[in-house]
Amino acid sequence: MLLLRNISFLLLLAFPLVIKAQLAITPSAPLTDSTMLPNHITDSSKIQLPTHTTLNTTIKQDTLKNYATEKEEYLRTSSKSFIARQDSLKHLGGYKKKVTTTLKNKLGLKTDSTTTLTSLLIKQTNTKGNVSVGYDYGVIPFIVSSKTPAGFFKTDGNISFEAFKLPLIASFYYADVKNVSGLNNYFRLTFDENKFKENLNKQISGKEYAVKEDLKKLYEERQKIEQKLLYLKTVQSLPKFKIPTDTSLLGNIPTLPTLPKIPTNSGDSLKLPSANIPGAIPDSLKNNTKTITTFPKFSTDTLTKLTTPASATNLEIDSTKIKKQLIDSLPSNYKQYINTADSINRKVKEYEAQAKAIKDKIDKAEKTIKAFQSPNANQNPLTKTPKVQTLLSYVKKLEVGLCYPNYSTFLINGTAVRGLNMELQKDNTFFAFTYGKTINNLLVSNNIVQNNLQNVRNLYNFFDFNNVKESRRVAAFKLGYGSNDANHIHVGLLYGVGLSSYITPTDVVGATALKEKNYVLELDGKYIINSNNSVEATYGKSSVQQEGVDYPDGEKGLIGGLLNTNVRSNVGLIKFNALIPKTKTKVTALSRIVDPFFKSYGVGFMRSDNIRYEFKLEQPITRKIKIGASYRKDQDNILNMFLIKTTLQTIGTSLTYKVTKRLTLRASYNPVLQTIRSKDNSIHLTNKNYISNIIVTWNPKIKKISSSFNALYNYYQLYDGVKNNIYQNYSLNNVTTVKAFKNEFSASTFYANNLDTLNGATLLVTNALTYPIKKCSITAGGKWAKNKQFNNQFGYKLKINMPVSKYLSLEFSGEKIVIGDFYNSYSTLIVNINKFPYYCQGKLIINW
Repeated sequence: MLLLRNISFLLLLAFPLVIKAQLAITPSAPLTDSTMLPNHITDSSKIQLPTHTTLNTTIKQDTLKNYATEKEEYLRTSSKSFIARQDSLKHLGGYKKKVTTTLKNKLGLKTDSTTTLTSLLIKQTNTKGNVSVGYDYGVIPFIVSSKTPAGFFKTDGNISFEAFKLPLIASFYYADVKNVSGLNNYFRLTFDENKFKENLNKQISGKEYAVKEDLKKLYEERQKIEQKLLYLKTVQSLPKFKIPTDTSLLGNIPTLPTLPKIPTNSGDSLKLPSANIPGAIPDSLKNNTKTITTFPKFSTDTLTKLTTPASATNLEIDSTKIKKQLIDSLPSNYKQYINTADSINRKVKEYEAQAKAIKDKIDKAEKTIKAFQSPNANQNPLTKTPKVQTLLSYVKKLEVGLCYPNYSTFLINGTAVRGLNMELQKDNTFFAFTYGKTINNLLVSNNIVQNNLQNVRNLYNFFDFNNVKESRRVAAFKLGYGSNDANHIHVGLLYGVGLSSYITPTDVVGATALKEKNYVLELDGKYIINSNNSVEATYGKSSVQQEGVDYPDGEKGLIGGLLNTNVRSNVGLIKFNALIPKTKTKVTALSRIVDPFFKSYGVGFMRSDNIRYEFKLEQPITRKIKIGASYRKDQDNILNMFLIKTTLQTIGTSLTYKVTKRLTLRASYNPVLQTIRSKDNSIHLTNKNYISNIIVTWNPKIKKISSSFNALYNYYQLYDGVKNNIYQNYSLNNVTTVKAFKNEFSASTFYANNLDTLNGATLLVTNALTYPIKKCSITAGGKWAKNKQFNNQFGYKLKINMPVSKYLSLEFSGEKIVIGDFYNSYSTLIVNINKFPYYCQGKLIINW
């Protein structure tokens, strides 16, 4: 029935006549209301509804009625929905407009500008970086499973972007493989302090440039004003010319050079002089009823003003009238003289006021420029305006995700934390805070020979926390005066919760580990004696309190645990740095002690029950030669709690010789002496070990050829208690570029006097050539390996990188594995590798 209705409706729409659905119409009957007919149809009897030819049936009247009713209801409902949708869109549009206006206000844009919300977001997000998604298959170097071949999906990326002028860096790595050694999945979001400072400097430079331009205009304007002032003041200082102070009131009329002196007459104070003065005072002044005791005299000195005697103060108004009349009676050239003088006086005052205002603006601009050039960004006027920018200027480090705190020595250092890490520095106030879970990517090996893990999951995989629900959580802060690299005194505190041991997986049935709390207090300071000498000191105290143990009241909790003197859980360090200017000698002396029961969840690999002395020296001999020397002594069992005491002494020597501008030689020789001795001297062993390294770097320049050579030699002599094991490694690497060609060559050989997993000696030579073809990059190469057990082995590699679009590219690579690539030669492993001796990769790369 529904299909019938739909088809009928389509036929009605196709019919050339307009029929209203409200009418009850019989298909074979004429229309009863002629007013409903179109204008060009007059005979309703000629109008017939079409028949349904496909279904070969006639549409009944009730069907049309029902259809019309349903259609009307549908249109009514649709109309309501449309109105509601329009209201929603109108509301959404208003919200979008509100957000756009808010963003414009925050960004300092005019609200009436035509910038759209999308444009604002794009404009404020300066993004660049790369993301890759791929799949690896074959002999995977870091999978700790014996299964070969193996495959896994992986993705990684590094993205730097600015969100509303906030520079951030996001990086991540994820692989779905679980049995992986030394590799954690992670995500990290970092505040880019360097980019923030760069943007701030650009902002300061831009505004400083604008202020300097304004200052330049002010200097030019001041120069013009001063020129005008100088001219007018020069006119003022001319002989026979004195600018009146105010001619409109009681200003003094200057003595004109042609005017004769007006004599005085004691009998008639108002008697006019007999001389014929052009424009003389009218006779009507003689009948003045006012008594004037003294008529002001014109001074014979043109540089002095007319004086009004103190006795004539009561005649000030009349004198003013007299002077006005005197001025009015003067010839036109005298009146023009006075008006000009008065105009000059007003201009001088006006220019002096302008000059003062310009001077104030110049002083303010110079003060602003001086503030711009201040090394302390916190004192810069630009950073004080936006509150967010002011706060960000204090940030030295801000990490979210996988963090690496290193702002202390014994509090939290050398441990990766999944959480939050931040460091703030405001003037001389330092604050640091860390919170999260510690991550350990060094797992215990249950196969020492092959140094891998057999069937053990990665307990600390970033995206898989099934086994780390009881992992160690730490919260630490540090607060004090001064920055880490300057004079400072800081205090820090750490609180941690975790298990006493993580060697046994917590999901194994029957495995138990006690929960414990860890408190650590640290005090550290640094004092810079002068520009060449400084001293540092650090003290720490820890407390570990296990769950279920009943501690005395004075030893429980944070305060009780840290003040407990019954447990040796202290740590201390003192370090002295010195520079001798005359000889350019750098000296460092250090002493450190760690009590047997000191423990900090925030410190990675540090031995407790240890005392250390260390001394380092760096001395340049000439401009090309520099030598170094060091001595370090470590000793355990400092409280004599055990039978055996071990002493480890390391002597280091180094030489750097810059033979030429392009040739450098580095060498080091480090004897390591181990002494094991018991209390009663019944056991006394001395093991001598030696480590030597030589590195040669040569960067020749041959016309248009760029080349770099690196040669390395390592020598290790290690005593295992039975015999001396000698390991030697020789390697040579070269990268040569000729125009678009790039060739990479490497050769390495490893030798050992012990038939270890490498069977004594392995030689590996590889060479690869890279050449771009159009927009693609192709790398092809070959490998050759030689071993006593396997004789000669040959391999090859191929890598293709081709762009798909401006931002998208594909990369495929594959290589045949030979002995010495990255695996040992144990027979069981070789059998598995020989099944599929290849390592293949494919990935999609996005760059922008």
